[in-house]
Parts: sequence; structure tokens; C-alpha cells
Amino acid sequence: MRPSQTLLDPDPRYATMVRVDTETGNVRPMHISDLHSLVSPVELGPEVPDEIRLQFDVARSAFVYSWFAFELVTLAEQQSYAVLEMALRLRAERKSLRKSSSGDLKTLLDNAVRRGWLRREDYEIPSPSLPGKTLSILDLMKRLRNNLAHGNVHLFPDGSLEMMKICAAIVSKLFPDKPERLESEAG
Repeated sequence: MRPSQTLLDPDPRYATMVRVDTETGNVRPMHISDLHSLVSPVELGPEVPDEIRLQFDVARSAFVYSWFAFELVTLAEQQSYAVLEMALRLRAERKSLRKSSSGDLKTLLDNAVRRGWLRREDYEIPSPSLPGKTLSILDLMKRLRNNLAHGNVHLFPDGSLEMMKICAAIVSKLFPDKPERLESEAG
């Protein structure tokens, strides 16, 4: 733990990071405001319930506060997975699918795909290990979440931010802009 007199100093790992102005080419040291500007556009859709929105803001705040403790970037990513899991459970509960609202992230994601709330093909990316093949980020997400949840640390701010964006997009898709769609869905 850092001494209290240095708590408001940037984490030393940010000392080597810079921002490049793409228009002017000017280079400057990174600031906490840069972290804020990276994560503030990562928002949830307008119909996402407040309890989920508040928990996602915890993740966004942890990302910004990694300025002081670099490891909070990993916590931000973990919190994003927890928010996704919370959203999947809430969506199932709103459909009165008590049995479907239990289980781990894999079970909840599989249920969302089975019920048509999410489509695997909407989240396909090129496979990193099989050239010419794809995999669904929904399947990869389960592994990434489990990796962090079971005590493995990774400090990759860009990757954590990307996973936060993906979690936000999936959560937003679970609560579409037209609330009547939730009421009229079959299943």
C-alpha cells in the first residue's frame, strides 16, 4: 500500500504514458482527464435500469481512479462483468424466469442467446488461434471473466476498456429502447 502522503500522486506506471494529438502531432504526458475522456463515452442505453447503471458507474470510476492505483483497471473490468451478470439476471427476472436467472455468467449468456435476447453472430471476432475462423466474444468473455474472478491479474488498460465497452453494449441490448418489446417477447 502506498504511503498516505502519496495517495493523490499518479501511479508511477502512468509516468511513461503519453497522449498524441492526432491533428498537431504534439505529444504530452498523460493526465487523469485522459482516463476520464476514454471511459466517459462508454454509456449504457437509456432503458437500462438505474441499479445496473449505478454499478456500471462504479466500473467507470475505477477505470479513472486507476490513475492513482494502476491495478484498479483490472477491478474496473471485473466490475463490468459483474454488471453484465446482474443485467442478465434482472432481464430473466423481469420475464419471470426464476430458474433462468440463476447460474453463472456462461449459463446466463447461454440463456440470453437461447431466448433471442442476444445473437452470438453479432459478437463474432476473428479467432486468434484459428486463421480464417471466428469465435463469439460471448464465449471469450466467459473465459476472461473467470480468469479475473479466480485470482489471475492482468494489467492491460486498453483491453480492459474494450471489454467494458463490449459489456456496456451487451447490457444495453438486453434493455432495448422500446420497453414494449420486453412485454411482447415470446418465451
